[in-house]
Amino acid sequence: MNSTALSDLVLLVAVLVAMAALVRTCTLRHSVLAVAGFGLIALAAGLGVLRYGFVPQVEEWHRQASSIARIAGLPLLALGVPLAIGLARLTRRAALLILASVACTLAGGLLIGNRGLLMGIPRVDLLHYCLAAAQLMLAAALVEADRPREVAHAV
Repeated sequence: MNSTALSDLVLLVAVLVAMAALVRTCTLRHSVLAVAGFGLIALAAGLGVLRYGFVPQVEEWHRQASSIARIAGLPLLALGVPLAIGLARLTRRAALLILASVACTLAGGLLIGNRGLLMGIPRVDLLHYCLAAAQLMLAAALVEADRPREVAHAV
């Protein structure tokens, strides 16, 4: 397994963790957009594992799925996770985790990119690790929003 198959696998696992957090904490009615976004990213990452690890013949499918995940999946997450959490449950920490996830995604896409090497490491691998970190931040935001809040009692 080469480094890009491994980074795609890490991304896939991170997306599955985030999807599990979503399923555990939110109703499907409120999380359809987020489920679609996570699903598109998981599909692209899964095809990337196959392409770079075992079945290079899926290259075109992987390219198409990656394009769709970039164009539709990421925006679906940006809209879907806050909607799934809902304003009533959106804590300051959850909001900060969502913003950090967006920043990590943008940094990966705009500053690192996916072509060439950076300090000897394929940029596409670094991008995958940034995206994986962003997915885990979204999972943490979902878990944070689901935590019971302490209610301040007036004395």
